[in-house]
Parts: sequence; structure tokens; C-alpha cells
Amino acid sequence: MHFYIHIPFCESKCNYCAFTSLKKNDYEKAYFKALKEDIIFQLKQFNIQSNQIKTLFIGGGTPSCVDAYNYEDIFKILYPLLDKNVEISCEANPNSATLNWLKNMKNLGVNRISFGAQSFHPKKLHFLGRIHNQEMIIKALENANKVGFKNINLDLIYDTKLDNKKMLEFELLHLKQIKALITHLSAYNL
Repeated sequence: MHFYIHIPFCESKCNYCAFTSLKKNDYEKAYFKALKEDIIFQLKQFNIQSNQIKTLFIGGGTPSCVDAYNYEDIFKILYPLLDKNVEISCEANPNSATLNWLKNMKNLGVNRISFGAQSFHPKKLHFLGRIHNQEMIIKALENANKVGFKNINLDLIYDTKLDNKKMLEFELLHLKQIKALITHLSAYNL
């Protein structure tokens, strides 16, 4: 079984995003309470037993804009059901995935982190509605390596109206500079 947890909170809404998301307010406590109840219900409905969950993916929204302690009860429920070789992947944004958040998520069991960088170029980041910059991307990648993540993904978006040969060369140059900090690259056509 593969298990997905949706975290609908974001610090801002990206211009291209069609996923369900809410601006971060005071809904976290109520959401995580309801999420916990729903997970328990779904696990019973599908009669999930120990070692049956092969992958756990936490996406959004922006899972990194929520304090790591919010995930503790969810992980306590899921630990006994996880396969011993489970991949636990979590999406993160460079501006909200602090060193402390990364450390806490790794301690909970997350073993793959996926950063939604989308671009290194300031104009393209602005066009996409992203609130981080190139320096934040590099810092987040360095921090993920520092806390010991061995599986680090970076998302990039291409084929926007700003993309041309010069933009591609810019992105490739910056990818080359950080290639030692990532293990995987995902490129998405907009």
C-alpha cells in the first residue's frame, strides 16, 4: 500500500497551483485532529496490518510551513504499519524548511525530502508566485544534507512564458552548482 497525507496549508498561493490549499492561519490544530481521526478510520476500513505501507508521501500545500511536532501523533499511528524499507517522502519549500524543521522531520522518520524550488531565476520565481529566492534554495539543500538526508529531490518548472534558451542556460548553470546537494531532479511542464 502507498499512503498519501495532504497538508493544505501554504504561506502564500502560487500562481500556477491548482491543489487544495489554504493560507496558513489557526486551522492547524483542528486539521491535524481531523486528519488523525480520518487516518484511523481509513486504516480500519482497509484493514491495514503491520508492514503493509511501502511508501508514505506527505504533500500539499506546504508540509514545511507546519511545525514538525504536528506530525508526531500521525507517525505514532503509522509506525507499526510501515514496511521496514519504507520510503517516507515529504515536500518542503526552501523558505520554510528550516534546519530545525528538517532535523525534526528526519527524527520522525522522513527519509526523502523534496524541495519545490521551481526555478533559480528571480523573475521566474516572481512570475510563479514563489516567495523564496536562490539563496534560500541553496541554504535549504545544505541544511538537508547537514541533518543527514540521503535522498533529496529538487522540483523545477519549465515551459513558462519566460522560458527561452537563455533561461534554460541559467537554470542549468545553477543546477550544475548544486548537483552535489541533490540526488534527484523532477522537472514539470507548466
